[in-house]
Amino acid sequence: MKLHLALSGRCNLGCAYCVQGERRVGPRMSAAVARAVLELLDGSPDDAVTLSGGEPFLLPSLVRRVLTWARQRAPGPAECTVLTNGTRVDAADLAFLAARDVELQVSFDGVASAQAWRGPRTHETVVRLLGQALDHHPRWAERRLSVAMIVQAATVPTLARSVENLLGLGVREILLRPLLTHDPGWTPSTGERLEEQVARIAAAAWRHPGLDGRPAADVLRARAPAPPRAAGTEGALCSAPSTQSVAVDPDGRAWGCPSFMSSLQQLPPLARTTAGHLELGNVLDPEFSRRLADLPRRAARL
Repeated sequence: MKLHLALSGRCNLGCAYCVQGERRVGPRMSAAVARAVLELLDGSPDDAVTLSGGEPFLLPSLVRRVLTWARQRAPGPAECTVLTNGTRVDAADLAFLAARDVELQVSFDGVASAQAWRGPRTHETVVRLLGQALDHHPRWAERRLSVAMIVQAATVPTLARSVENLLGLGVREILLRPLLTHDPGWTPSTGERLEEQVARIAAAAWRHPGLDGRPAADVLRARAPAPPRAAGTEGALCSAPSTQSVAVDPDGRAWGCPSFMSSLQQLPPLARTTAGHLELGNVLDPEFSRRLADLPRRAARL
């Protein structure tokens, strides 16, 4: 089972392209909800827990409690990841994550001009964090520290330099992701510049491979075959119709995929309608297990 817990909608940044828009307030996840979500883990090798927000490290004590529960879960610990903007992670947090072998994925867009879309004066803060992780916990950071970069038209010209700088710091896992919200600056010439940047990234990523010898930039790697889909989900493009993935908002409302968490983001009309049909209800509801088991049938009807 793959679980995604959004601990809160609060965030200390105001990224210009954030899918959560202005909705950066709201409740924090209760211990009861977190416990109920973790009860869905079944002890399989695929058990995984991802924590996000908002910014999860605005609630460091909750992050630690949930990770401790997940790592101590019987019959075996779950794979754990925390998604963060990196501006509220301190030395104690790094030590905690390293001691428990938790993956840390930092959302960071590279050079100062690109990172400025996330917030002023954040570039130096995140670079300092990455340096601390690699200097003080090198064995953990080389395997478990990654950087997720959002690619938009405005940052294409500096994309290769951003990747090269991260490789120079020692980061060996770089995830490049397209902007999910509207990008009015994109033109055919932007695509041409992107091709040039990717060629430069390819050369740099092969000079600084990850520990497994693959290129450090994930877009350059060969993809593994897709796993078999559950009955009734043929043609599905994400995990939303599956019973093997649950994303939970701070109040305990759940969906099969975090993309449909309508409580934390402004969804367009079609996505909002879809989210309503695929909502699983609250994890504290006694009927939750039945609704989860019924998800593939409802998804197929949709």
